[in-house]
Amino acid sequence: DLAQDVVRAKALLDNHPEGFEQIGVLGISAGGWTMVRAEQEVDFDFMISVVGPATSVQDQQLQSAAYGSAFFGLSPKIQARLVEYTNLMFDVPATEAGFRQLDGLLALSKEEGWYELLESTDIAEDAAGIEGLWVRRHQFDPKAVLETYSKPFLAVYGEQDWIVPPKENIELLKQYFKDRPENLTTIKA
Repeated sequence: DLAQDVVRAKALLDNHPEGFEQIGVLGISAGGWTMVRAEQEVDFDFMISVVGPATSVQDQQLQSAAYGSAFFGLSPKIQARLVEYTNLMFDVPATEAGFRQLDGLLALSKEEGWYELLESTDIAEDAAGIEGLWVRRHQFDPKAVLETYSKPFLAVYGEQDWIVPPKENIELLKQYFKDRPENLTTIKA
């Protein structure tokens, strides 16, 4: 787990002969989840997130499906299939029947032009591979940690990013930090 690497790095810096006064962390993209997950075990003096989602992994995947569908001009029918596939990645049983369900939608994705929205880590090669999908191995929701984080948090988002849409993520962060807005800085670039 990458968060454990961050925890070990923080421990190394905590015990460094230089005696650092403040130790923070920078997470980029999915590294935003990683640093917040590490915060569950350590205490960073500040966190910097560069296009790191403030949503759960599942919500981020669903947002990407919706925005990606619009970006590529997919019809509502095709968008519904993409959303179905996205939900199945999280929920389908790791059985032959579950794999056939995923694989059937995957075949349609190639015909209908939404295959390009999938990453290789979104595709299981067989029933056993379902549990190895990236989203299953890395399910996380940063909400509980961020709602209680009381130190400086800087979040930088891209102006037009359909993978990590700035509007939704900034709104969530503002909700998480509503009792301590002075600790949150967001930038849309």
